[in-house]
Amino acid sequence: MKILDPKIILSFSFFFMIHFNVSSQYKNFNSVFWEALFQSQISCPHLQCPESLIKKTKLTQEQWRSLSSTVRKELQALAKKSANDIWPDTILEGDYIADYRVRLDAVELLTLHDEFVGYWILYSARAWDTSTCDYDPLSPNTIKNCQQGRIYEGSFTNFNFSESLIDINHLATFKVEDNKNKILSTPFNQNTIEDQILNP
Repeated sequence: MKILDPKIILSFSFFFMIHFNVSSQYKNFNSVFWEALFQSQISCPHLQCPESLIKKTKLTQEQWRSLSSTVRKELQALAKKSANDIWPDTILEGDYIADYRVRLDAVELLTLHDEFVGYWILYSARAWDTSTCDYDPLSPNTIKNCQQGRIYEGSFTNFNFSESLIDINHLATFKVEDNKNKILSTPFNQNTIEDQILNP
């Protein structure tokens, strides 16, 4: 499965990312799907506009349960692979440490002209902000004094999981937790599906 490092994306302006990467970075990708996705994100970054070519539809708990076990495992595997492949070279190069127990938080269907073409997923893992404490890598227990939260990120994949791409509008972001270890607000204003449903 091909996953593009977001640092490559961020090295260009948004305009040139759309028009240059479609022809070069993604020349081996499904051009119809990815070009439609990029064009849609130019005018509608979160794919929630009526005129967007690619549209996202939230997956209900019932719809999630109706997916085959193979599809569910593929989505969960994509979440883990994306975090493990991308985070070490992006957000974890800074002040954050993650435990890599990746949780699938939300799944949305992607359609092009009302035809199913892929999925968008939101995933996360518990993390700590080491800039908020005197963390010593040689003394792992010092992590308990650091601000705890979760790192969230979104990704796209085509319908057969052969190609995937980190969502530049949902790059890895650390969200703080309160004293009860619960997220203060829903990440990216996304209504997530119950954890036990997506992560049995």
